[in-house]
Amino acid sequence: MTDDGVIKFQYDWKKENITQKEKLEELIKYRDLAHKMKYIGVYSDGIGYGNISKRVENGFIISGSATGSITQSNLNHFSLVHKWSVANNKIWCKGPIPASSESLSHSVIYNTLPKARVILHIHHLKMWEKYYHSLPSTCSNIPYGTPDMAMAIKFLIKNHNDEEGIFLMKGHKEGLVAFGKNFESIFQIFKDLE
Repeated sequence: MTDDGVIKFQYDWKKENITQKEKLEELIKYRDLAHKMKYIGVYSDGIGYGNISKRVENGFIISGSATGSITQSNLNHFSLVHKWSVANNKIWCKGPIPASSESLSHSVIYNTLPKARVILHIHHLKMWEKYYHSLPSTCSNIPYGTPDMAMAIKFLIKNHNDEEGIFLMKGHKEGLVAFGKNFESIFQIFKDLE
């Protein structure tokens, strides 16, 4: 039994609509493309995987928890993360649903890399196995969605000067994360690796 998709941090969630419609339209488009490509989805046991986010003025908007089974997303499937604390293993979010279980990982990327505008965390077993020993990666004993993973990501990318990049999560089978200046660039990163 996998624990993918399970929120491991504490969260303070306010149920309300997100008002940044123009940011959501782009997220919906690329989230649904990622779902079509099976980068985001749901396993046969009903556990969802993968998530996508975009930096905004007051934090970042991320796909919501337990949305992997949704083929066509809409405004109700995202959450705005406006505050976080890796040390306290907590996020503060608002939206129609709680934020993704990988929100701490996204927060540390945005904090560490000011040029990163978007992030896509996918699951792809073939790619993960192919690049297990060659891509920059977190250690195999660090589980996803934890402060340890967030700190490992920070350590891994802290000297990264490019606008885009990718890393593999060895302790999160199938998990790869790309970040960049726009969604086209990060989808191209994954396309080049296939």
